[in-house]
Amino acid sequence: MEMRSGFFWLASLLAFPVAGAPLLLHPSFRRYGASARAVFAGAAGAFAITLVLVLATLAGWPWRLLPVVLVGTALCLLLRLVLPPVVPGNPVRSAGGTPGPVGWSALAIIVLALAAATAAAASASATSPDLLLFWGPKAEAFSAARGFDPEYLGDPLHRYQHVSYPPLVPAVYAFGAIAAGRFPWMGPVATFPLLLAALALALPGTLARFASRRDALVATAMIVASAGFLGDSLDIAGNADPALLLFEILAIAVLMGAPKGEPAPELLAGVLLGAAAAAKVEGLPFVLAAGSFHLLRRGGPGLVSTVGRGVRLFGPSAAFLGAWFAFGAMRGLFRGYESYGPLLEIHGSALPVALRTIATSLASAGWALAWTIPLAALLMAGRGVRSSNAIFPAAVAATLGVFFLFTYIHLADPTLLIGWSAGRIFMIVSCLLVLAALGATSASASDERRSG
Repeated sequence: MEMRSGFFWLASLLAFPVAGAPLLLHPSFRRYGASARAVFAGAAGAFAITLVLVLATLAGWPWRLLPVVLVGTALCLLLRLVLPPVVPGNPVRSAGGTPGPVGWSALAIIVLALAAATAAAASASATSPDLLLFWGPKAEAFSAARGFDPEYLGDPLHRYQHVSYPPLVPAVYAFGAIAAGRFPWMGPVATFPLLLAALALALPGTLARFASRRDALVATAMIVASAGFLGDSLDIAGNADPALLLFEILAIAVLMGAPKGEPAPELLAGVLLGAAAAAKVEGLPFVLAAGSFHLLRRGGPGLVSTVGRGVRLFGPSAAFLGAWFAFGAMRGLFRGYESYGPLLEIHGSALPVALRTIATSLASAGWALAWTIPLAALLMAGRGVRSSNAIFPAAVAATLGVFFLFTYIHLADPTLLIGWSAGRIFMIVSCLLVLAALGATSASASDERRSG
């Protein structure tokens, strides 16, 4: 019974790429390849369907899967209509190059990393305790109520479940539970290797927009292997971290390869950023940092152009969070995210402890190699470190690191919180450093070709 319901639960996830297909079938996105577009469609569908679920609950309508999928599909179709048609006779450039021995070795590493993540998920060795305490109970309650149950969220006994937390992951889990007729606990655990595989499918074609095929495969191998190893070591299977990593990494990769003046990549990145904001609270500072730095580095002439680009980048996040906070306010549940205290209530004496504990936490998984290797690669990239495609992801990584530290020192003794969370939330920093190193390497290679 568990295996059969788990199969139906996993099969229901195909509804998300179906809903996102109208957007990703736009000719502008052919540049990324079929496998990447399928993953992007899944991310766009997950965002659109979750937004529809929030709006349905706001309207007092119980969740019914077919209408929800149809409305989510219509939403993605509307997003497609925002984009202009591709200009005839203007072919999209694709970065060339064959994998070669290095590229084939990278492919082998990707396969091994995915196999290890699958084994970790199947053996439950990577299962997140938060799945049992947080994500899973919410999903069960939402699927039973056919909506974001305000009675469940408002129960004082459930305060530890963070009532205001972004709802994408438990909503997706509840969607599958409604389709399968029950909540199979191993289904969410299996999303760890599945989302890692999605990242491996989407990244090479996306990174090849600005880097060689070989370098794109090497960067993908580093990210997939790092995320797989850290995910197993830090027990993230079943929680929201794999989904957040997928959305964030792909958003940055899309923006790094976005040609100036083309709206399609920015709209796609905006949807991915919206999905990140809908997945975890750490997604919101990521959205603000990534969108702002991209606008600064690719600022166009004129206020109208800048506003339009800002709407594409931030509009999906604003629409989702507006709907979610409206739900919380109308039900008397929350008006914003829970916090550690007033914004400027900072414990300066906690800074040395926080820095020391963060360093210890990051070093506990593989002697911090997952963070130090990409940093070393970035520093060894020569003059390329001054390129826009290196500075952009590095600046986002640095901003997130400072923000995480800022939140920790709102506690007089952040040791316990850091030990519990730092390894997981800093995973994105490792991946962004890999992307920065790739951006620097591709810039250096371009300089060499021009000088030659």
